[in-house]
Amino acid sequence: MTSRLYLLFSSLVCETPSRDRPVSPLTSSPFPVSNVSFYECDITQKSRLHEVATKIQNEVGAPSILINNAGIGRSYDILEASEEHLNQIFAINTISHWFTVQEFLPDMIKNKKGHIVTIASMASFTSVAGMAEYCATKASALAFHEGKFSAYHVIFVDALES
Repeated sequence: MTSRLYLLFSSLVCETPSRDRPVSPLTSSPFPVSNVSFYECDITQKSRLHEVATKIQNEVGAPSILINNAGIGRSYDILEASEEHLNQIFAINTISHWFTVQEFLPDMIKNKKGHIVTIASMASFTSVAGMAEYCATKASALAFHEGKFSAYHVIFVDALES
């Protein structure tokens, strides 16, 4: 019997953004191998994520590993950060974690198999001048991960024992 491992890597790959240059999402696979699939998705849009997740599940099966790694980091002084910037950085660096977990955790529980990894950065532990919004998003990503772990660890243990 062949065992297959499905990995969904939630990542926004882009050029280094600056205040004058917008984020440039990845639009094609960075992997030059044939057994890796690429799915373009705006993970800040829950309905779009659901469409792509359904496609992934239909084409390759339910992922057993989710790596929440998407992130942007542009720094502004607290008084200069625009509403648009704050909405974008929190949507990508934090809120998208909720959406990906809501989409893929139910199958992990049902299949009694799954791991969720959160890439949060050292910025989740301390904040520095000029990076308050970035640090806040990473601290909230870490808090979400720890809360998710404490809430669902028992469910996984119970599922494995039954």
